Amino acid sequence: MVAFDTRTAMLTGGLVLALLIAGCADGQARTAFTVAVRDSAGVQIVENRGAEVPDSMVLREVVEEMRIGTVDGPAETQLHLVMDVTEDDTGRIYLTDNGSVSVKVFAPDGAYLRAFGGPGNGPGEFPRAVVFTWLRGDTVNVMAVGERHRRVVAFSGAGEAIATREAVLPSGASFYQIRGGGPGGWLAVQNDQSTDPGADASDLLVWVDLARGTVLDTVVRVPTRTTYRISEQAGSDWPLFAPFPDWQVAPDGKVIMHAGGPYEYRVHAADGSLVRVVRRQWAARPVDDAVVDRYRQLLGERYDTRIERRLGLPRPDVFPPLGSMVVGADGSVWIRRNDQLHADVARTEWLFTLDREAAAGRGVDVPARWDVFDAEGRFLAAVELPARFTPHVVDGDRVTGVQLDDMDVEYVVRYRVEGLDAYHTLGRD
Repeated sequence: MVAFDTRTAMLTGGLVLALLIAGCADGQARTAFTVAVRDSAGVQIVENRGAEVPDSMVLREVVEEMRIGTVDGPAETQLHLVMDVTEDDTGRIYLTDNGSVSVKVFAPDGAYLRAFGGPGNGPGEFPRAVVFTWLRGDTVNVMAVGERHRRVVAFSGAGEAIATREAVLPSGASFYQIRGGGPGGWLAVQNDQSTDPGADASDLLVWVDLARGTVLDTVVRVPTRTTYRISEQAGSDWPLFAPFPDWQVAPDGKVIMHAGGPYEYRVHAADGSLVRVVRRQWAARPVDDAVVDRYRQLLGERYDTRIERRLGLPRPDVFPPLGSMVVGADGSVWIRRNDQLHADVARTEWLFTLDREAAAGRGVDVPARWDVFDAEGRFLAAVELPARFTPHVVDGDRVTGVQLDDMDVEYVVRYRVEGLDAYHTLGRD
């Protein structure tokens, strides 16, 4: 049982919410932290202060509520390379299945409803992998991406193709991480050619018109991984243990981003203006020579000259705390704690696979800890999600995503995190 004692006080310069969380079952787990909110030139600064949540108080119990996918069942329920999972306001689930190159739709309880799309070059079809869906009202926008090809198809809720068009990116610069969201349509990251290798890298987040191939507006700069030139032959790469920035679009169109470290994320309005900075006190874990030596030992035969070159690049003094991010339907923010994975060298397989899995959006092979904040930036709880699970949709204490089993068979699963609803209630109070 967990007991909560909440006190609120108005102080000069801001609002402070003090939380005392005690583990009553054994009387040993105990932590306290405060949330201080102040204004700085019209920007809200939220400071979550206090010790890390004790390991004994991390929420680990999840209950499976729904599962989609079979090994030997009907073709419509078999899944392969699911790249995106989305839910609409009624709870219907839309997922991109690249085995059938289509979008499959399931009821909130996991029952199969329909599929639309399919392989081909005709209207409503996809010649390449289906990677992204974006719901806007009753319209389902789907993007398929190939090596030199992008296609966007708009479907009605019933699965009828409304419009099919070849997506055209503006010329003159490379674009990546194309996502839909907010009132402006499609967002993309535009490579900033002026950033020198070795500098703190950032690119431009822009609204793009994929029908005309034009940039409509520049929203804000987003952090990217800092790269270093290894050699003329090997090109550029980033150091091992480097920060892994991320950005997401909230349901209300706000853009939320972090640079991987230190522990801070920023919230921008759809026009790019900064509205909130959220920080949390954290226990930094050093990247020392012992960690690097342990890494070399664990790689064994997989250790090669490129890894050696990456180890020779400037590395951070501490493990960057932040990794992948998911924004909930209620505006809550879930951030994976990469430093917790990095520092747990006893569970070794993530060491070789973390970069690859994070880049591909696949779950790591060990349970991963996620820090949960409410829509106002107040830290709520630490949650441990199952190994090989990648969350895509968050709604309160329920998380829906892609779960791999030991044979790499894919399922879309909804978990309920036991105890998290009490923290959400506390945050609302």
